[in-house]
Amino acid sequence: MPHRAILTGLTLLTLAAAPASAADLHLQWVHHFPQRQPAWQFTQRMLEDQAYMPAAAGGLVFVTFEHSGALAAFDARTGQEKWRRYTSGPVRMGPVASDTHVYAAGDDGHLYCFDHAGDLKWSFFGGPASGNRMVIAHDRLASAWPASARPVLHDGLIYYNAGYRPVDGAFFPALSAATGKVVWTNGTAQFRPFWEMRVHNGQLHVLGHHGSGVFDAKTGATLEEKAAKPEPGPELPNTPGVKGQVRYRVPVGDRVLV
Repeated sequence: MPHRAILTGLTLLTLAAAPASAADLHLQWVHHFPQRQPAWQFTQRMLEDQAYMPAAAGGLVFVTFEHSGALAAFDARTGQEKWRRYTSGPVRMGPVASDTHVYAAGDDGHLYCFDHAGDLKWSFFGGPASGNRMVIAHDRLASAWPASARPVLHDGLIYYNAGYRPVDGAFFPALSAATGKVVWTNGTAQFRPFWEMRVHNGQLHVLGHHGSGVFDAKTGATLEEKAAKPEPGPELPNTPGVKGQVRYRVPVGDRVLV
């Protein structure tokens, strides 16, 4: 197949690398999804809202949707949709996945854990105990404590956030990835979390507007606020034949998900 593909905000691509050359990529399948609706359409504050943030593990590709609040799983080889599950609010941040489970957090303030068959294993609300307050956010009904940063899975724990506005409380729970049991919660942040959380050298790094934070990954203790950005991961090479601005590239075995 010739090397041609036009990448827009509506398209998900999987390309396979020929064994002879990792740079020799061939289009395998394309999915067209509804155009994303950024939380802030007229600023550059949340670039992660402008493109789908896929994850891949265990031979599956996972994608979340803010227009329907869904999490969907696709066969990484064929692109066939395997299942689709719905939450009670938009899911703007991308999922994270292990070889057996996938996790997604949405504007309803919940973190959901599904197995690869699509069965819900547990869900958790990360806001305050009295957190049943709903608000109109970006023309939609959402919790006052939405997830605004992509969760991160590390060493048996799943970290996520519930709450964007410090005046209401921005909470960072660390949960057992297997059971959803709370290990710790930090609710002292005075910044607005966004982008993707990372764990580095035993520390949880969270970027934010008007500051950022570093927490002890084992205890949740605040180590620093308005911290520098964590070191970025290695850059992947450009995708041959793909036109347009690529937001995410995810290796999937001998393939690349774009």
